[in-house]
Amino acid sequence: MPATSTAVSAGSVQVWIDDANGTPVNVSGSANRVRMEVTQEVERYRVFGEGWARRLAGGRDGALTLDVVYSTAADEGLALLRGWYFGAASRTPRTVRLLMPDGGAGSDAYSGEFVLARLNLPLDAAQADPVTATAELLPHGAISHSAV
Repeated sequence: MPATSTAVSAGSVQVWIDDANGTPVNVSGSANRVRMEVTQEVERYRVFGEGWARRLAGGRDGALTLDVVYSTAADEGLALLRGWYFGAASRTPRTVRLLMPDGGAGSDAYSGEFVLARLNLPLDAAQADPVTATAELLPHGAISHSAV
């Protein structure tokens, strides 16, 4: 098999998160890493007379981990996440959409309703690097995939 010629870079990924009013906000300019994990429950069983185990696939789950640069701007990723956590609607799921590689025609779109489970602000006086906040988002229902 020849080497692929269609590899893509994550440098232009778009990350969209609904604000408190349900308006999608592009936080890509202040986000620098997103990790999406999807899992499926798989249970093993055996029956008499069989030497090999069998498996049943069950429910699905997932998680998004989003790193954003700590900034003081009111319209960037951290402000949106902080408002989500500390706001009146903190328990309300919001739509999150990832566009890979860049949101153009033919890009992959991953989307779903997510709840904000954790917001980590690692503050270390010994580090001169910009502070990066990490948010853990858990799905409230299905994560879907489609083409743009």
